[in-house]
Amino acid sequence: MIDNYYQEMLRDDPGNPLLLRNYGRFLHEVERDLKKAEDYYGRAILACPGDGELFSLYARLIWDSQRDCKRAETYHERAVEASPDDWYSLSLSLSLSLSLSLSLSLSLSH
Repeated sequence: MIDNYYQEMLRDDPGNPLLLRNYGRFLHEVERDLKKAEDYYGRAILACPGDGELFSLYARLIWDSQRDCKRAETYHERAVEASPDDWYSLSLSLSLSLSLSLSLSLSLSH
Protein backbone atom coordinates (compact mmCIF):
# COMPACT_ATOMS: atom_id res chain seq x y z
CA MET A 1 0.00 0.00 0.00
CA ILE A 2 2.69 2.53 1.01
CA ASP A 3 4.82 1.24 -1.83
CA ASN A 4 2.02 2.12 -4.27
CA TYR A 5 1.79 5.67 -2.90
CA TYR A 6 5.52 6.22 -3.39
CA GLN A 7 5.38 4.84 -6.91
CA GLU A 8 2.43 7.08 -7.77
CA MET A 9 4.16 10.17 -6.36
CA LEU A 10 7.35 9.31 -8.23
CA ARG A 11 5.44 8.91 -11.50
CA ASP A 12 4.28 12.51 -11.04
CA ASP A 13 7.68 13.82 -9.92
CA PRO A 14 10.39 11.28 -10.85
CA GLY A 15 13.36 13.51 -10.03
CA ASN A 16 12.23 14.65 -6.59
CA PRO A 17 15.24 13.95 -4.33
CA LEU A 18 13.17 13.84 -1.13
CA LEU A 19 10.77 11.27 -2.57
CA LEU A 20 13.64 9.22 -3.98
CA ARG A 21 15.51 9.28 -0.65
CA ASN A 22 12.44 8.48 1.44
CA TYR A 23 11.32 5.68 -0.88
CA GLY A 24 14.83 4.26 -0.77
CA ARG A 25 14.73 4.37 3.00
CA PHE A 26 11.30 2.70 3.05
CA LEU A 27 12.60 -0.06 0.78
CA HIS A 28 15.74 -0.46 2.89
CA GLU A 29 14.32 -0.34 6.40
CA VAL A 30 10.75 -1.60 5.99
CA GLU A 31 10.62 -3.79 2.90
CA ARG A 32 14.25 -4.98 3.19
CA ASP A 33 14.55 -4.79 -0.59
CA LEU A 34 18.20 -3.79 -0.56
CA LYS A 35 18.75 -3.96 -4.32
CA LYS A 36 15.82 -1.68 -5.09
CA ALA A 37 16.74 0.62 -2.18
CA GLU A 38 20.24 1.02 -3.60
CA ASP A 39 18.75 2.04 -6.94
CA TYR A 40 16.55 4.72 -5.37
CA TYR A 41 19.31 6.03 -3.11
CA GLY A 42 21.54 6.25 -6.17
CA ARG A 43 18.92 8.23 -8.07
CA ALA A 44 18.48 10.52 -5.06
CA ILE A 45 22.24 11.13 -4.89
CA LEU A 46 22.24 12.14 -8.55
CA ALA A 47 19.30 14.49 -7.92
CA CYS A 48 20.77 16.02 -4.75
CA PRO A 49 24.52 15.37 -4.41
CA GLY A 50 24.89 17.55 -1.31
CA ASP A 51 22.49 15.68 1.01
CA GLY A 52 24.51 14.45 3.99
CA GLU A 53 21.64 12.43 5.45
CA LEU A 54 21.28 10.61 2.15
CA PHE A 55 24.98 9.71 2.11
CA SER A 56 24.62 8.38 5.67
CA LEU A 57 21.63 6.26 4.69
CA TYR A 58 23.45 4.98 1.61
CA ALA A 59 26.53 4.12 3.65
CA ARG A 60 24.34 2.11 6.03
CA LEU A 61 22.74 0.31 3.08
CA ILE A 62 26.14 -0.58 1.63
CA TRP A 63 27.17 -1.98 4.98
CA ASP A 64 23.89 -3.87 5.49
CA SER A 65 23.82 -5.37 2.01
CA GLN A 66 27.47 -5.94 1.13
CA ARG A 67 29.52 -5.58 4.32
CA ASP A 68 31.85 -3.45 2.18
CA CYS A 69 33.67 -1.50 4.88
CA LYS A 70 35.76 0.63 2.53
CA ARG A 71 32.84 1.69 0.35
CA ALA A 72 30.56 2.35 3.34
CA GLU A 73 33.29 4.44 4.96
CA THR A 74 33.65 6.48 1.75
CA TYR A 75 29.97 7.42 1.85
CA HIS A 76 30.18 8.04 5.59
CA GLU A 77 32.97 10.57 4.93
CA ARG A 78 30.93 12.20 2.16
CA ALA A 79 28.01 12.55 4.59
CA VAL A 80 30.15 14.39 7.12
CA GLU A 81 31.65 16.62 4.41
CA ALA A 82 28.23 17.44 2.96
CA SER A 83 26.56 18.23 6.29
CA PRO A 84 29.13 18.96 9.00
CA ASP A 85 26.55 20.78 11.15
CA ASP A 86 23.61 18.41 10.64
CA TRP A 87 23.36 16.48 13.89
CA TYR A 88 20.98 13.89 12.47
CA SER A 89 23.34 13.05 9.61
CA LEU A 90 26.27 13.00 12.00
CA SER A 91 24.44 10.63 14.36
CA LEU A 92 23.69 8.26 11.47
CA SER A 93 27.33 8.44 10.42
CA LEU A 94 28.55 7.88 13.97
CA SER A 95 26.29 4.86 14.32
CA LEU A 96 27.69 3.42 11.10
CA SER A 97 31.25 4.21 12.13
CA LEU A 98 30.78 2.39 15.44
CA SER A 99 29.27 -0.61 13.64
CA LEU A 100 32.19 -0.71 11.22
CA SER A 101 34.73 -0.45 14.04
CA LEU A 102 33.04 -3.17 16.08
CA SER A 103 32.80 -5.46 13.08
CA LEU A 104 36.46 -4.91 12.25
CA SER A 105 37.49 -5.58 15.86
CA LEU A 106 35.46 -8.78 15.96
CA SER A 107 36.87 -10.02 12.66
CA LEU A 108 40.44 -9.34 13.81
CA SER A 109 39.90 -11.21 17.07
CA HIS A 110 38.75 -14.39 15.32
